[in-house]
Amino acid sequence: MSEPNNQAMRLLAENHAVLSLVAGKETLLNASLESVLIKYEENGLVLKLTLLLRHSASVSKLLLCFEQVSAYALAYSMEVSFYNVVSYKFLPIEKGYYLSLDPYDETQEVDEKDNDFIVATRIKAYALVV
Repeated sequence: MSEPNNQAMRLLAENHAVLSLVAGKETLLNASLESVLIKYEENGLVLKLTLLLRHSASVSKLLLCFEQVSAYALAYSMEVSFYNVVSYKFLPIEKGYYLSLDPYDETQEVDEKDNDFIVATRIKAYALVV
């Protein structure tokens, strides 16, 4: 699988292992979201986030690939910089995985007041190499 910007990809983790990866050495805190790609593929909706990690010794760019997306809500406004992650929720849920890049609170539960969220059946994390 190659990305349009000709970056090589190395699979780091899938599904629950992505949660451990992001909770550990490849934190999303203070990351910058560089791109969002949403497309419909044979097996359902796919949403890809490319993030520049600021606090990682081993990965500078991370691609999170959400597969079989059942819901998402991402907002953008010119008045707010695009897009720095100051807090997030990344949880296993009954239907797969839940990520909010603008959570209402710091609890480890889905909240209907969370913003910028994705719900998907599967997830993969790739290191991007220029």
